[in-house]
Amino acid sequence: MPRERNTDRGGSSGAHPNLGGEKMAVLKSSSDVLFILLGAVMVLAMHAGFAFLE
Repeated sequence: MPRERNTDRGGSSGAHPNLGGEKMAVLKSSSDVLFILLGAVMVLAMHAGFAFLE
């Protein structure tokens, strides 16, 4: 006798809130800026590290 899967998510309907295209575009551009800045910080840290080697 196969068991049925429990699809209940703790009382919630399981549906994700609809964020809409505009909010997703803002989130995407914000995350792009964040990763570019993190990359720049890592490059500066690498420059400092290589300066200590010389």
